[in-house]
Amino acid sequence: MSKQTNPPKSSASQQSGLEIQVVVSGSERGFEALKKLFEQAEPPLTGVRAASIPAGLEASTDLPVVVIGKAPALALAEMLTEGVLPSEAARRSNDALTQLLGTVRKARSRILLLDEASLLRAPAALVERLEQRLNIRVSEDHALTGAKTGAKPEPHADLALCQIVAQHILKDDTDLRSVSDQIDAMTIAADDVSSIDLADLDQNFQARLKQGEEHRDLSKEKGFLSQNIAEMQETISTLEAAAEKALKEREKAHARIDAAEAEAARLKADLAESEMMSAECVQLHENIAQLRDQVEQDALESDLQCKRLVTAEKQAVMAARQSQDREATLGAVVLRMGQARDAQVSANSQLRENNKKLHLRTKSLEDECAEQAEKLKTTQARHIEQAARISADKEALDQLQKALDDTRSELDHIYRSKSWKAATAIRNVRHGFKK
Repeated sequence: MSKQTNPPKSSASQQSGLEIQVVVSGSERGFEALKKLFEQAEPPLTGVRAASIPAGLEASTDLPVVVIGKAPALALAEMLTEGVLPSEAARRSNDALTQLLGTVRKARSRILLLDEASLLRAPAALVERLEQRLNIRVSEDHALTGAKTGAKPEPHADLALCQIVAQHILKDDTDLRSVSDQIDAMTIAADDVSSIDLADLDQNFQARLKQGEEHRDLSKEKGFLSQNIAEMQETISTLEAAAEKALKEREKAHARIDAAEAEAARLKADLAESEMMSAECVQLHENIAQLRDQVEQDALESDLQCKRLVTAEKQAVMAARQSQDREATLGAVVLRMGQARDAQVSANSQLRENNKKLHLRTKSLEDECAEQAEKLKTTQARHIEQAARISADKEALDQLQKALDDTRSELDHIYRSKSWKAATAIRNVRHGFKK
């Protein structure tokens, strides 16, 4: 990182016990190291954590705001170690650095950028510029003590290689390189603190060589696993064929059961209709019985009226004999009674005719009821036969289901076996070659 021209000193920092707003975009270790330097300074300062640069500027109107961050190249390399694609990492870095640059330009004289790696690994190199900007004094012993406490964190195994890739990305991406150079120019950092460590590179290459040896050991097992896979695949093919056959048989059985259930439903509908007709027949029998009782009652009343007429005629004859004076009157009465008798006789004839028709209708209904009862018996017999066929189909389906469950259990046993799991990677490679 290149050195920068220091702005004028802040007269406000000449007072003791002042609070300095600190924005941390890296780890907590950098913030703790800066707080320790502030505590050992003359006059002592207090570092207060701020959520963002605008928040720090608002909280402290006349004091500098310290921003602790990572060098752009190091931040980009750490994103690559997390598995972010180089193009995506470059885009994210460019957006973040552009936003930071825009914020810093708005209040350049009040913002102090510090490199986290320099603060942790070589804080003594930053003391002179911090003293100039903050108008404080830090003794050399205090700076060395801070350097001892700021231990180097354990790096990622691939960080050294990713740093090389990050440098190439910065070299090829002119926009990102321009923004990164501007941020580096504004940042207070020690020289060569973020350089690539050859020891880390050696460690990374040794790890890669070990992985290559493990890969060769795995390749030696490929023949044995391939043979086991071929045998298992043959067994699986046989089991899959059996399972497919069982599934087809099951589908056929389901089709037969569906047809049988449809036929059973139709028979149930016929049975319900027959039961309704039986109920209607019973109702007709009851109506016929009521009509018979009514006809018999009408016949009894008609006979009683005839007897009354005969008695009345006898009384009229006796009255005619007793009194000749009333002969004309009695003759008229007899004539009316004769007419009434004729009407009654005609009514009795009509009732007898209706009774004959009713008997004929009753016989027709009884014949129809007998025919419906015979149809009902036939339908019930067909229903019983169909129920027996459904029961037999269900037993066959249960046998097919048991065979299918046995086949699936054997397939699951093969899929859970260690040899099958061990051969997963080889199968994936094999499928990739086929494609």
